Amino acid sequence: MFVRVLVLLLFSVGVALAAVGMDISAGICEEGVSQEIWNCLAQQGLSFASIQVWEGGYEVNQNIGGCVGGAWAAGFSHVDVYAFLCPNCYGNNPPNYALSEIRNTLTSEGVNFGMLW
Repeated sequence: MFVRVLVLLLFSVGVALAAVGMDISAGICEEGVSQEIWNCLAQQGLSFASIQVWEGGYEVNQNIGGCVGGAWAAGFSHVDVYAFLCPNCYGNNPPNYALSEIRNTLTSEGVNFGMLW
């Protein structure tokens, strides 16, 4: 009985402390996510976003600054960016090319993000 109560208690604490967020692909971001949509997501309880900055073997997300800025402006508490790197895809050879492009884009656009994954 004690174990069941402990498991239920730990589960309840975990749910109470959980944050709700979403992943935004480069394709969705490049199509444009309006500030109205970001605000609606925040009003629905989302508090973090992870936004794709590099799409496989293709290229850097051309609207990364707009998407990241929109999430911050809506009141998200955490906004991270991530790269999907494909070692055998066009645009990722040599491997440092993709990383240089990501760094240059984030720096030149002044993108304020939490972590690059």
